[in-house]
Amino acid sequence: MTTKLICPSCEKKATIRISDCRPADGGRSIRRRRECSSCGQRWTTMETPIVESCGEVETLDAMRAKIKLQLASDILEMLRDDCL
Repeated sequence: MTTKLICPSCEKKATIRISDCRPADGGRSIRRRRECSSCGQRWTTMETPIVESCGEVETLDAMRAKIKLQLASDILEMLRDDCL
């Protein structure tokens, strides 16, 4: 899996490859090993779930997906309003 991110080492927007992904902290977070395609530097990120006010636990990826869906919905609504 690859994504475009800013590397903390070379500070360039480069393709970042995830070389390892596994549960951590007793399954309460995700540990990802990342590598920059530009400078080759490797580092580890920890992603923890978000607890919403209603008590539901939501992962960071699910949160990003909801934000993208809401943004797409807003854009479609704006386009529809402009066409009417």
